[in-house]
Amino acid sequence: MGEAADPIAQLIGNFGRWQFMLTFLLSLFNFPCTFHIFSPTLQGPPGDFWCARPSAFHDVDVAQWKNISGRTTIVDGEERYDPCWVKDVNLSDVTALTNSSLTSFRPCDRWEFDFTTGRSIASEWNLVCENSHLINVAEMMFLVGVALGGIFSGYFSDKFGRKLALMISLVLQITLGLVLAVTESLTVYMAGRAVLGFVCVSVVFSGFVLCMELVGGKWLTISGVSYLFPLPFSYITIAAIAYYLRDWRNLQLAITLSALPFLILWWVL
Repeated sequence: MGEAADPIAQLIGNFGRWQFMLTFLLSLFNFPCTFHIFSPTLQGPPGDFWCARPSAFHDVDVAQWKNISGRTTIVDGEERYDPCWVKDVNLSDVTALTNSSLTSFRPCDRWEFDFTTGRSIASEWNLVCENSHLINVAEMMFLVGVALGGIFSGYFSDKFGRKLALMISLVLQITLGLVLAVTESLTVYMAGRAVLGFVCVSVVFSGFVLCMELVGGKWLTISGVSYLFPLPFSYITIAAIAYYLRDWRNLQLAITLSALPFLILWWVL
């Protein structure tokens, strides 16, 4: 015996202008979510940096300071300045610093950054050298949230309904994005990224299920695949935004506020 036809689908049809409009609008929810996924790649790199100059050397040219205080390493056959190490002497002692025979170095614990290319997460919290792995930890925290969201978002969506779960997740996404844009704490930033991952995947999954429930027949497959079409355009868009917004906080604020117009869809869906 064949599967019984859905009477509602028979009444409204498997796909029409109404379904097209709603599935298209739902697919756009992927934009801010993808922005948050990809943002660490653009917000994280430190740019050029060097071991911090003591007050007595603040007027010394950066290139000269690198030459007299730092050590070099060979990278791809080229000799390059290593900002993670500095001469193991009193940095206020000009004679000791300029003594080319000194070959003893110690790890640097303070850095200066070139802000002409913008401010990043790395420059905000000194996530360079031995602390550079914390940038990856921050990204991993987001993925932990995504994993947990993938497990539990379906439950909340079934219990409270797709539309309500979608909109609550969207409000939380905007709230957390704003918190990340203003926080001064690395711990808060990492925790916020984890929760943000949870609500982002909840937005994507709730929107996807709602999209699939609006259509029928062969359009189930077409609608499901089309739902993810905005992803590559999202990557292109955030790259363009980051080109003009070089400060990571401004970029975070911009990608967060991009989700605000979707709140209007509460009265459309």
